[in-house]
Amino acid sequence: MTTSCTSPKMSAGSEYRAAAVGTRYRYKVKKDTRMDGRVVSSTTSGWLYAFNPNPTRIHCGV
Repeated sequence: MTTSCTSPKMSAGSEYRAAAVGTRYRYKVKKDTRMDGRVVSSTTSGWLYAFNPNPTRIHCGV
């Protein structure tokens, strides 16, 4: 599948942008270190992000 934009006639110095449309996910990862089956330490990452683009949608504009 291909998605595209066609820019209108624009004046010099203008900018036309295209951006993927989709779902953005925000999550954290927790790591537990175990010894003899017991948790001896635990750390949690900062916020991490993932993006799942919709293959048939794109946002176009100035």
